[in-house]
Amino acid sequence: MFVFSSRIKIRLHSSFSLKDKRQVIHSLKHKFNSFFKILLVEIGEQDNKRLSLLAFTFVCEEIAYGEKLQGKMLDFIEENCLEEVVDIENFLEKY
Repeated sequence: MFVFSSRIKIRLHSSFSLKDKRQVIHSLKHKFNSFFKILLVEIGEQDNKRLSLLAFTFVCEEIAYGEKLQGKMLDFIEENCLEEVVDIENFLEKY
């Protein structure tokens, strides 16, 4: 069994307040959660109106399928995020 997780750092150029940031991040999280049925959550930079740190994790029995699914999820975020994706960190643990 493999545990896949990713952390995504996003820079919000069009955000001038925390309210603006929440609207952008909420929209992206809602689209992601609806499409994949996996939660995308904000794990850091909550008080910073220009940055957001998001993450998701899932468990898969086959490494090839998990890597393919993780790639699709990251592509979805990059395509649907109207802001700049600054950094992506992927993690894999075997159990």
